Amino acid sequence: MRGWTIGAACLWMATCAAAVDRPGTIWRPASTANYSDRNWDTRAVVDTIVIHTGEGSYGGIISWFQNPSASASSQYVIARNGEITQMVADNDMSWHSTYYNSHSIGIETEGFAGDPNQWTAELLGSLADLCAWLCEAYAIQPTHPAGDANTNGGYYNGVGLVGHYQVQTSGSTAARQYGVRTDPGVYFPWDAFVQMVQLRLNGAAPAPTNLRANAYASGGSASVDFSWDASAGAEGYYVDVAQSESDLVNMRGTFQNWDVGTDTAVTWNGLAPRTTYFWRVWAYNGAGGDHGYPDGPFTTPGANRLLLGLGRGGNGRAESLTGAWAHEAWLSQGWTAYNAANGAMTPACGDLDGDGVDEIVCGLGAYTSAGGWVAIFEGGTYAFSRWIRLDWSAYNAANGETRPAVGDFDGDGRAEIALGIATHTASGGWVYLYDDASADYRFLRTLRLPWSAYNAANGSTRPAAGDIDGDGRDELVVGLGSYPGQGGWSAVFEDATGGYALRQWVRIDWSAYNTANGEVRPACGNLDGDAAEEIVLGIGRHTAAGGYARVVDDAGAAYAKLGWARAAWAAYNSANGEVRPAVGDVDGDGRGEVVLGLGTYATAGGYAYVAGDASRAYGLVRWVRVANPAYNAANGETWPAIGRIR
Repeated sequence: MRGWTIGAACLWMATCAAAVDRPGTIWRPASTANYSDRNWDTRAVVDTIVIHTGEGSYGGIISWFQNPSASASSQYVIARNGEITQMVADNDMSWHSTYYNSHSIGIETEGFAGDPNQWTAELLGSLADLCAWLCEAYAIQPTHPAGDANTNGGYYNGVGLVGHYQVQTSGSTAARQYGVRTDPGVYFPWDAFVQMVQLRLNGAAPAPTNLRANAYASGGSASVDFSWDASAGAEGYYVDVAQSESDLVNMRGTFQNWDVGTDTAVTWNGLAPRTTYFWRVWAYNGAGGDHGYPDGPFTTPGANRLLLGLGRGGNGRAESLTGAWAHEAWLSQGWTAYNAANGAMTPACGDLDGDGVDEIVCGLGAYTSAGGWVAIFEGGTYAFSRWIRLDWSAYNAANGETRPAVGDFDGDGRAEIALGIATHTASGGWVYLYDDASADYRFLRTLRLPWSAYNAANGSTRPAAGDIDGDGRDELVVGLGSYPGQGGWSAVFEDATGGYALRQWVRIDWSAYNTANGEVRPACGNLDGDAAEEIVLGIGRHTAAGGYARVVDDAGAAYAKLGWARAAWAAYNSANGEVRPAVGDVDGDGRGEVVLGLGTYATAGGYAYVAGDASRAYGLVRWVRVANPAYNAANGETWPAIGRIR
């Protein structure tokens, strides 16, 4: 991406190509004690516009000019949001620049000369609109003259677009007589501003409108889809981005731009995750152009990472891997007693606080008498944040294993937590729901599988969350545990708007497995790029022919069976064969991967199988392995999760 400077075709021409519309203003008259009622022939008298910063708020400047004791005024005042107030008629003399009052129009701007973020796009745009109209209406030169009072014998005489500092320059005779002024300050972008005024006078392409940006995670970085409405007469467009408004306006520092030709919808890849970007679109033709601005900046979400939770003997840890599949960091919850007794940690990811970065929610394994706990880690830093506990004392004492899923079930931009349970024949089939971080993870409600025979025979639940109907709210998919002869089932529940009602039963279409075991481990994710997510159903232990996960289409496709993913490891598949799926775009290629964590495989464990999406027939992308040889030799099971955690 290259920078862009406006060439000679954009210079001001003496004969304007098109009339300039007067921008909208609000009449709020100054006190008559603060200006001279001259009723002059403005076009014959005025040759200069003096630009000021009011060193205060918009309302404060207006109020001051309406105070009869102020002895000061300007024709116009402009707010940081672009609103323009007129306080003195153009054909009267406002009191704004001492010896320049008699042949100039004064414009005050809200804010401070020393503020590097003073010159917002809205303020500059309105200032340029007003100056262009004044230049055309009163034959004022749309140029910024050089020099100041010190270079001109103590008093300035330049005309055109002048800064207050030029009239009352420090050290000049004028300053000694009238006081020193420095506004509009060193941060005012004179060159760019003069070009903005000239382009408005030259019939250049008008600014594009209705600018839109949709940012999303893409592997280790972020992407954004830009679009806008076409500008009449435009021959092309530039998209500009920067990490501060000042850099955007002044085209420096973090500023980048891209000539996109005549397209009005483009995707920009490779942006930094968890970063706020200011942006605009320049429409241009042979005479020049103008910038269109959106309602505000956008913030990119965190980058996707793969997490591998460790099972029993893992010392309460999970490993994060980068988009290049390399070890990044260890997460540890630090509960010494639990870690010595069990140590399993099964992760799930979701944005609990709505900041665009996923938190990490880790369930724990069985821990009788003190179970039911879930550890929450911060996204970005991976620092341990807090504990929450399942609100069920009898289960916590009898088993206490927790199986989390995280999803935005109510569509408010903050994810909730669903906790499944292990086998509990005393009263099984439950899922507990907890609210997001803003509600301090308060208990919301329970759901129960509507299958009493299963609940009494096993009762374990393994939840997953995903927007399987593309409405912007996640549904809840609950996989069932082993139920030989009647297994292979998952229950799909509606989102919060639908009252979490049972929506559909989905079954793995494999009678031999369903008869032998039937345990199901679900995950959800977008594998085909449409608005709705697919479901991936992993199987439990099946030494006859293990290693499989069934891929099921979204609700709009009536949960049609799409294909099978299988861990390509014959020895493991015949020794154990269970798989634990996760879905997401980890490597940033724009396509989701299916990651299959494996069960216990002593001496050669610690692996997860990474498969491609449907376009790659769910075939092998690569293997990844936990960076802990001792654990891999002793147990080696892996529990994967994918989230925007960086």
